Amino acid sequence: MKRKGFTLIELIIVLIIIGILATITAPMMGMMKAKAICAEVGMGLSAIRTALRQYHVEYGRYPDYLNGKTPGQAFSSGRSYCLPGLTLTSATYSGSSSLDGTYVSQQCYLINVFFDEDTQQSTASVTCYLASAIGGTNAFVHNDAPKADEAVKVCKAAATGDWKDCPYINMSVNDGVTYSNMPSSGYASSN
Repeated sequence: MKRKGFTLIELIIVLIIIGILATITAPMMGMMKAKAICAEVGMGLSAIRTALRQYHVEYGRYPDYLNGKTPGQAFSSGRSYCLPGLTLTSATYSGSSSLDGTYVSQQCYLINVFFDEDTQQSTASVTCYLASAIGGTNAFVHNDAPKADEAVKVCKAAATGDWKDCPYINMSVNDGVTYSNMPSSGYASSN
């Protein structure tokens, strides 16, 4: 007599093997999304760093009027030249931004410029906050970042009323040193 199909035992064994493989690979897939978010942020930080360094080479200083602002605010006063090589959206330009990605938008990036009176040197840093301080007094990052809530869930950090609790990645413009408050980022901890 010819045997047609699989026996119940064979099907159960195959399902058990598939279940074991799924259990092993599921955590790895979750980390892949977190790594993708961090890679996207790293590329955005590098693009802003390159633009700021080009400005510094040209003018001998960083643009002071960008201190504490998002890159898109550079266009609000007709200062599109301050970040060469970047396409940014603003009230006057509504095209696509070169900083908008799958998980974060240009509103997630914040530029800080510091001037040391003693040494007469300026330093700059760029920070990408993956979520705003929702409902907090320091909610300077907009909530319209593409899939920002998904980015926060992946990073296992919920935004609270304090901006310091927001998941972020920071890069020094002068030396390119990058650190983060997210353990999954792969960058050194800022704490």
